[in-house]
Amino acid sequence: MADPSLALTFQDLILRVAEFLGIADYSGGVAGVPTDPHDLDLCKRLVNNGYRKFTNANPNWQAITPTLTITFSPIYRGTAQAATTTTITDTLLVQPAGVSFVGMTIGITGGTGINQSSTITGYNPATGVITFNAMAIAPDTTSQYSIAPATCVNGDNSRYFLPDNFYGQLVYPFTYDSVGPRIRIETIHEGRIRELLAGARYSGTPRLVAFRPLATSASSTGQRWEAVFYPAPNQAYNVICRYRTYPAALANLTDRHIFGFEYDEAVLLAALSEAEQQRNDTVGIQTQLYNEALQRALKIDGGSTPRRLGDYGDTSDDRLGVQGKRPLSFYSVDTYNGNSV
Repeated sequence: MADPSLALTFQDLILRVAEFLGIADYSGGVAGVPTDPHDLDLCKRLVNNGYRKFTNANPNWQAITPTLTITFSPIYRGTAQAATTTTITDTLLVQPAGVSFVGMTIGITGGTGINQSSTITGYNPATGVITFNAMAIAPDTTSQYSIAPATCVNGDNSRYFLPDNFYGQLVYPFTYDSVGPRIRIETIHEGRIRELLAGARYSGTPRLVAFRPLATSASSTGQRWEAVFYPAPNQAYNVICRYRTYPAALANLTDRHIFGFEYDEAVLLAALSEAEQQRNDTVGIQTQLYNEALQRALKIDGGSTPRRLGDYGDTSDDRLGVQGKRPLSFYSVDTYNGNSV
């Protein structure tokens, strides 16, 4: 759907900030964005500062809390019977029909070489030999391994990479889709899952999840997060949640902020308030106008949220009716899971 003609682009926002600061370019007879590189850079930074201010004014803006779907990978685990830096032999591993391990990730989950992972380049079902790119430390017969798609961390089908714009803030917890065996997955502290794993590894229907940041070099790749489920999934179920994102800075003159036309006024006034505060060293009329526009924006956003968030208190599936998988609050319907009710 096309934006209304009143919608403001990055260029429009820059122009209005430039006019406010008195640095717009009038060489063409009408106001234009600054041609001086310094002035243009200043206006771009002030607009993005205002964009950031507006984004952070409400952690649960509808526009920045999308859904996230994870499809579980089946479980492929084992213990090495023999190993080198590029191979693991396990005659007990079974390759299901239609599944190719090539291109998947094999990770060492216990014993020698723990936390190493590599990409699988070959698998011979007759000999049980898994071939992969060289690891720094050779696994041995104490090494436990797991195999999973590249969407999983360290080849572990209980650990899943989260999107680059996930920063650990969940708006609504994971729930299963209509064919799942449960309703929801409880979010807990990741230390609790490590305690559970210290006892033994189990597979089944995940009922717990925790989020934790992955070790990374922030100077090169930035922070990345993972979701850790317990027990490890034993089937390819789909689970869905909503999470808080952070938008990218506006860069091209034709860019539009992600909130939509109805929030243009608030984003513009946020930028003007930044210009007023940073360049004029004052909190004045632009800031007052922004605060008023922000309240209107919050009401608009609130109009698209539910008036009732569901029951509270006991959130167990038993209370919700796990056998029938009825919703949080049951209303009369004609059929349920294809059966008349």
